[in-house]
Amino acid sequence: MFNRIRISTSLFLLLMTFCVLQLASSGLSYSAFRSDNHNLDIITLGSQQRDSLSLSWVSLLQARNTLNRAGTRAALKLPQEQVNELMSSARSSLQKADLYFNQFMAVERSSEQQNQQTATTKASYERLRGALRELIGFLEKGELQAFMDQPTQKTQDLFEADFVQYLQLVNGDISEARDANQFSFHAGGPDAGGGGLDADRGDRQRHVVVAHHVGTAAEPNPQPL
Repeated sequence: MFNRIRISTSLFLLLMTFCVLQLASSGLSYSAFRSDNHNLDIITLGSQQRDSLSLSWVSLLQARNTLNRAGTRAALKLPQEQVNELMSSARSSLQKADLYFNQFMAVERSSEQQNQQTATTKASYERLRGALRELIGFLEKGELQAFMDQPTQKTQDLFEADFVQYLQLVNGDISEARDANQFSFHAGGPDAGGGGLDADRGDRQRHVVVAHHVGTAAEPNPQPL
């Protein structure tokens, strides 16, 4: 009888140990799942911010380049219709820039540092956008000297510096989240890290596309008249 009691007690303790291990394993799995989701959010949000901001910058460069061409035609006394057509194209580029920048602003920030850099980038964006709109006004009024005297390049350089700094910040956050997902993949097996790898591949593809657009728009490298 006592032997049976000892066996029952041993089985009970073994069962309790198994339950505790299962609970601990479930807790670790849940924690890893939450961590993977958080990293995936950082990659997704960061990619959206980077893409929208880059496309906005491309549109601003297109507007600046188009306005330079319009100013050149105005200086050469070419038909006003040609100047007006280019100004209309510049306005369209500015509208696209606003659309993409509003998309950039609508994306949730994942850190306080991103919030601070967003405020700085927004301020320099609005200054450059305002300067380009002012150039359109100068051309409409025929004020060619004011058009040439405006320090547009300096304003553009300031926004470009903030643009580059923001992309460096976001790329750093994405890289850290990607590394964390890679660690989770190797630690937990293919099933644990598959989502992170898929996000990584999608992020790389978007980065290549955006980089291509930025490079294409930046080729003219517009200079102030």
